[in-house]
Amino acid sequence: MISKLLALGLTVATAVIAFRVERGTPASLVLGDERLFLRGRWEIVLVGALLVALSLLAGRLRRSPRVAALALAPLAALTIWLAAPVAFQPQPAQEPYRSTEQLGGQDRQTLVVGVDALSWNRLIPLVEAGSLPNIERLMREGSWGVLHSHRSYRPSVGQEGYWSPVVWTTIATGTTVDRHGIDDFAVRGQAGKSRMAATWHRRVPAFWNVFSAFHQPVGVVGWWASWPAEQVEGVMVSSSMGLRGHRGIRRIELDNAAWLRKRRKLTYPEAFKHVVANEVGLPTGIEEWANETIYPFSRDPVLDSDEVETILSVLWQDRLYLDTALYLLRNRKLSVYTTYFEGVDVVSHRFWQYMAQPELFEGNTKLPVPRDLERASQVVDRYYAVIDGYLGQLLEAAGDDMTVIVVSDHGFRSDPEHLRLADHSPYGAILMRGDGIRRDHDLNLSLPASLGEMRDGAVSVLDVFPTLLYLHGLPVSEELDGKVLTRALGPSVLRDRPLLRIPTYGDFESSREIEVEAGDEEEYIERMKALGYIG
Repeated sequence: MISKLLALGLTVATAVIAFRVERGTPASLVLGDERLFLRGRWEIVLVGALLVALSLLAGRLRRSPRVAALALAPLAALTIWLAAPVAFQPQPAQEPYRSTEQLGGQDRQTLVVGVDALSWNRLIPLVEAGSLPNIERLMREGSWGVLHSHRSYRPSVGQEGYWSPVVWTTIATGTTVDRHGIDDFAVRGQAGKSRMAATWHRRVPAFWNVFSAFHQPVGVVGWWASWPAEQVEGVMVSSSMGLRGHRGIRRIELDNAAWLRKRRKLTYPEAFKHVVANEVGLPTGIEEWANETIYPFSRDPVLDSDEVETILSVLWQDRLYLDTALYLLRNRKLSVYTTYFEGVDVVSHRFWQYMAQPELFEGNTKLPVPRDLERASQVVDRYYAVIDGYLGQLLEAAGDDMTVIVVSDHGFRSDPEHLRLADHSPYGAILMRGDGIRRDHDLNLSLPASLGEMRDGAVSVLDVFPTLLYLHGLPVSEELDGKVLTRALGPSVLRDRPLLRIPTYGDFESSREIEVEAGDEEEYIERMKALGYIG
């Protein structure tokens, strides 16, 4: 009898594991300089080992069931433990949205922080070293894992890749590029002229439009391709607010906001740009701070003046967006707060190579060697620590009751095979913390066995918007391409809150195309050239 029960239990466990592999639930593995989460391979190996064990112990089951039980029981328990979180994950009941009376979660407040190029292959070793206490706190208090980026074709260069304006718009809209329409850094406008990516290029609503339509106020700070600022319920600080920052304030008086009056649609309401300039305050001393705490950018002969200006302008922009987000968190009652930091991507483009492959530069006269190679190899990690400090300030202002979601558009990696020492990786990051979100939970978000394509079940940048809607009790449109991240949510939330569905959010009218302030267009193009995005 015991042998039959053991055989039956082993068969059930094997079937559950096979189901888990088929669904693409991942296991973790370190690979090269990336810490990857590969699907299925170890589960398949385990299934094979169990089958071999079963065949070898079949005879033993008859002769000595107690000895066989000692061998098989731990294996069966292990397989059930691996498979249960997926096989028995509850799902919310789906209901059609009919009226505002159905809406739940209206009291929830959420902070969404976008960090360009945030990558687990730097996060994990820095967390393990104790250098990122706030990231470690988010991991301990919530759910976290790999966020798959969205690969798209860029018309201006004829290449596929992970392009920031495209992916950040995908995150904001929950749709792919063929639907939202922003496919490049410079997009062909209505007059046939290539212009920097703007809100008039977007063909579908972003989360700030949908939340505003349901009268949940938002505070949007610096999101990619969010200029001209759109009318929202709440506040919007567009992506052009940070342009001409460091370079501009060298030429103007800090107490003189005349430079803002010439720039249109920077914020909604329009007058909020003066709140940013006067009440929030424009950052000062960025060059001195950056040279002392991160790297002597201004004194390195390898960096030309345009590169230095680009780096310092982005670091100035990050500080401006941090201060603005903190102001909103402390002074405005909103449902969703968002902000965006670009600096990790910028310093990674310029300094990742020194960290990942320092041996290529030591004593090499053919490659540009920085003035201080050792410190150059620390720039990326130093700025990760800066962003962790920014997150700490945001978490303190948000308080323990606010939901926090941190996302990146892609990761970063060494890429010597393609004649580049560093390049974007498709594997970004997501961290979630808050009421109803599972604590200390590795989402096991994975890379597929075949790199470059994403199997069903992996968590995608398309999933951020539907999850945000669900957490706030808003209906998820059938037009969205992503899914709600139920695996990050606790059973009580999934049981008590239905997933409301709606066919469409209706017709969307984007902002009208307007003339860009010449200096803004120039600053944007120069920044993209310095990063190698525009030739």
